[in-house]
Amino acid sequence: MRAGGVGAAGNSVALTRAASPGALAFAMLMLGDVAPNDLEPASAFARCTLAWPFNARYANYAYFTGTASADTVAAGPSPTPITAVGGGHFATGVKREAYYGQVIAAERFVASGLDGGRLARPRSSPEVVLVPWDYSPSCERLPWGRSARWITPGARGLFYGTLRDTSQWISGRPTFDIVGTQFVPYPAAGIARLAGARPQPAGTLLLSADELLGLLAAMPAQGPTGVSSAEAELAVQDWVRDNPNLAAISPAREILGGVFRSYETHRVRRLDVPVAGLYRLVLNSPSGDSVVFYARTAEHPQMALWSEAGGQTAVEPPAVPRAVGYYFVANASRGSDLPLVRPTTPTSVRSQGYFVLVERPVFESADSTVWAGGIELERVAGQFSESERLHADLSVAQQEARTLRSAA
Repeated sequence: MRAGGVGAAGNSVALTRAASPGALAFAMLMLGDVAPNDLEPASAFARCTLAWPFNARYANYAYFTGTASADTVAAGPSPTPITAVGGGHFATGVKREAYYGQVIAAERFVASGLDGGRLARPRSSPEVVLVPWDYSPSCERLPWGRSARWITPGARGLFYGTLRDTSQWISGRPTFDIVGTQFVPYPAAGIARLAGARPQPAGTLLLSADELLGLLAAMPAQGPTGVSSAEAELAVQDWVRDNPNLAAISPAREILGGVFRSYETHRVRRLDVPVAGLYRLVLNSPSGDSVVFYARTAEHPQMALWSEAGGQTAVEPPAVPRAVGYYFVANASRGSDLPLVRPTTPTSVRSQGYFVLVERPVFESADSTVWAGGIELERVAGQFSESERLHADLSVAQQEARTLRSAA
């Protein structure tokens, strides 16, 4: 339920919705403000799915170009404890006193922090050791069950890995551990699991390994919470300006689109929601039944609201996207005694929904402001009513919403 308007004047808030006859309609009254909180989205995945490792420059990885040799070497014990065997994605491995890696003749490195310093030191040999690992459905590291010569000798491309401490380097050679062997070397391994990437027909032009490493070098390192500074965004924009032809080629186009959206999402999450607070809501259904309940919102957005409009062609560099608004969480209850919405607030999916707000007001005056927005609490509202007619109306509305989403 998107269409509508939210108006604020002092501490009062009213929502109106342009509803067609027979549609569900919310009416709400704001009862109070919320205290500041630092809501961050929580995510949990039942199974492990590795993302494409080159879609950003991750601070815990080092990236390098090189050529695989036929040599393999004992790489010592695992730098992290191995707690399980079997159930991997490639072959069943067994625990060993020592594991093996393949020697790569490295050329150029891109790394951050201490890793960058270690790799910048003079060495007698350009060789590095890349130690492969399998992984379980829960993302636990598992022993590698295939040959230690897992890359075709002579294959050149872009590699990545987690650099070990210098005390664990093999014969003075930088030693990397890699979980996600299916992604290297690029470009021979393709761009599987790159968000936004389309199937690539044979002969499709891709960035070379050196070009992709150059893009990664231009990107600020990204930690667990991402990169959100304006300086980081400007640095990537500079690369696009200097390399417009490369920026339009896959996978640069998909990478840049994702990076720019990430920067914008972080900007949105730092905003203060101007209409955050405690609300009394009345849901009126076409059958004439209604239900009254309460919802308390978060003070900061959780997700960005993107425009449905497109307009770019596949041969243009990606434009910097700007969110038109955002979603912010609302916890619902029969009563008004709702706790502040914080990351640690106990809640259930059944009692949680969203408000949505367009960031830029549609009207402003000296004493009032009006925003376009809406409420997505229809699914939640059903648990607060025993009316079969209202439940039937809610089911129809939810099915219509699914149909609209699938047609979009």
